[in-house]
Amino acid sequence: NEAVYDTNTLTGEFNYVHIVIYPHEQGWNRVEVIVRHDIDLPHFGPLKRFQIVSDASLSQLVRLTATHANIAVNSYRESKGQYKSNWEERLRQIE
Repeated sequence: NEAVYDTNTLTGEFNYVHIVIYPHEQGWNRVEVIVRHDIDLPHFGPLKRFQIVSDASLSQLVRLTATHANIAVNSYRESKGQYKSNWEERLRQIE
């Protein structure tokens, strides 16, 4: 599939990073990591921009990239005063 992924396909307040998987050749996939243009995230890995990944490695690399993206976004949001950890949010609800 050569169609470009539209980042407005899934709308929402928290869509900072999209990990898009395109089938490539048999046994291979093209993985594209798209970061929202209005934020400046530091590099997080292991996948970046776009890479060709085997079927055997796909799930592990995408899961690890999503985990690292979550950490990077939470760090970004914390620096902007937007992020509350689970225990901070729970305390706010109790009070």
